[in-house]
Amino acid sequence: MEWIPSDLSGASCMDPFVVFQSFDHLATCFSIFGLPQHADSTGPTSTEKDGYRVNVNSTFGTLVGDCLRQYCEVPDPELEGCDLESYTPSDYYRVFTRPSQEFETTTCRSVDNDVNQDIGAIVPSESQVLLSFAMQSGILLYVHFAVLILKLIPAVTRCIRRCTKRARSTTKIQFGQHHFSVLKSMLVEFQEAQCFFMLSFQCAALIALAAGPQVFEATSLLQLQSNISMAKAVAFMGILPITYGLWILHRIGLHSWYISVWSAITIVTSSVTLHLCKVEPRADNLQEIATADRLDKCGFHPPPLIYCRSDSELGSSYSLVNNLTFGLSDNTANFVCIAIYGLLLLKRLAPYPKRWLGQKPWFQATYHRVHPWLVSRGIRILSRAVNVIIETLLLVTNFFYSFMVIARSLPTISLDSWSFGQIIAVTIWSPIVSKYLYWLLFGTDSYSAIRFPSPYKIIRVKTINEEENPDDEDRLFIHLPSTSDLNINPNSKKFIVTDVELTPVNDSKTSSVSTRHSQFPI
Repeated sequence: MEWIPSDLSGASCMDPFVVFQSFDHLATCFSIFGLPQHADSTGPTSTEKDGYRVNVNSTFGTLVGDCLRQYCEVPDPELEGCDLESYTPSDYYRVFTRPSQEFETTTCRSVDNDVNQDIGAIVPSESQVLLSFAMQSGILLYVHFAVLILKLIPAVTRCIRRCTKRARSTTKIQFGQHHFSVLKSMLVEFQEAQCFFMLSFQCAALIALAAGPQVFEATSLLQLQSNISMAKAVAFMGILPITYGLWILHRIGLHSWYISVWSAITIVTSSVTLHLCKVEPRADNLQEIATADRLDKCGFHPPPLIYCRSDSELGSSYSLVNNLTFGLSDNTANFVCIAIYGLLLLKRLAPYPKRWLGQKPWFQATYHRVHPWLVSRGIRILSRAVNVIIETLLLVTNFFYSFMVIARSLPTISLDSWSFGQIIAVTIWSPIVSKYLYWLLFGTDSYSAIRFPSPYKIIRVKTINEEENPDDEDRLFIHLPSTSDLNINPNSKKFIVTDVELTPVNDSKTSSVSTRHSQFPI
């Protein structure tokens, strides 16, 4: 917001009621009594600042100092700003009018920049939302690393088989397959859970932001900027982890329109929230402090400390929150995640044109011309390179994102006295984690048994050809009312029952069998 000079004279600028009435009046008086000031900001992005400065011992500087000293006799707890924090007092008061409105003095470093409790309508407090986000990204990082390691197990197993007994190799194969199956099941439930969890965050944030920045009830531009910054972090929580989880699902071959649609809804809603956070903190969005009615030396207006703004010297909390996107603009990071989702959507839709238009002569002719180019060596290399770049980008971004979030939230977390918000942040993901541990230790059969009523079940049987290639397998989906109807030699090592799900079956004597590779007799 540009500064609009007011029609004031030097005499009127000696009246506190006029000077502190608005930022325009304050800046106009600084321009009358002060000297031009040019400076470079030292925040996350370097920008030039233009304004004016006045000596603290000048006539106008004394008027400003009297206002600040009277305020600091009984400082407002919502504003603060009276502690020098071991800094040497400055000889000048400064006002900057470009690129944004700002008042600067040494005590600005102690102005309260904590996220207002109005954000508590969305989350209990700043540290809690960051802690929950760190756990959310941490779970995704663990799953991704586990998937990458388990994908290497078949290659490792082939090396082990040359120097160990077959029984030990089979155990290794079965463990890897069991753990990988558990990871896939857990990731599907986690992706669904984080979609609905983040949607609740975004809906609350949208309702709050729809009312404008006044909803934060900030008492200073610095506090208002911190609130907006935290709202951006909440919005980004519904973009980056959702995209990351969807990419991992794609990489392990799990595709579901249900998950894809809810992921898209979450990403779009979060993007709207992020867009609504693109507001410039303005003085008319501030709430008046409760102690202003006793500040006669300030003209019964709030002190100019309310115009203190963010700067790296004003505390690490704001700069850390702003650096969550590692120097990238919010729009850039958002569009990258949307582009990744668009790529996944194109891959998901790729088989449908051939399925729907495969009998059309024009489509067959086009397909035969394009297909050799699509499967060429260059395109395959390019596709793999894009996959590696995207996977590395998401992995590294989430890793450092989690690291910076933890660094921001740990200093504000009290382990001696747990707050309600801290308990929520830690336990919100506990159902998914406990379910994963249960599946890993006891398998999925008993868990499925309590969810699906007997006798309607599907037994998924996986066969492994140990003699030829341990990686080859046939999957049979046999519709039976119970596992007892499945006539399999219990001593056979080639059959592994891996899952139990629900389906209606009319006749237990009739089996509907389909295989992925070929017909397999029972």
